[in-house]
Amino acid sequence: MREPPIVTLRITTPTGDCYPNYFMLIPAAGIKLSAAISGSNVVLSFPSQAGVVYSVYYRDALASGNWSFLTNVLGSGSLKPVSIPVTATPQFYMVVAP
Repeated sequence: MREPPIVTLRITTPTGDCYPNYFMLIPAAGIKLSAAISGSNVVLSFPSQAGVVYSVYYRDALASGNWSFLTNVLGSGSLKPVSIPVTATPQFYMVVAP
C-alpha cells in the first residue's frame, strides 16, 4: 500500500484569534469496500487509518430500509477485514468513520 503524501493544514484569520480544540478531517472520496467469499463467510475489506474507529452497517435493500449496526473496527493503517456469515438473502454493507 502506498503511503499518502504529508500535507500541512494552516488555519489563519484576519484577527489572528483562532484557538480550535480539535479538527476533524473526513475523506472526500468515501471508503472503498472489497468483498470475497471465504468458506461460508463473506469477507469485507477496507483501507483504514491508525486509531480511527470504523462502523459497519448492513441492510437488505439498497434503496430503502434502515441501516442496522454490525460491528466497530479499530483502524491500524492497513487493510481491515470483517468476516460475515453468508445469508440466503442479499445484504448491502456500508462502512463509515466519524
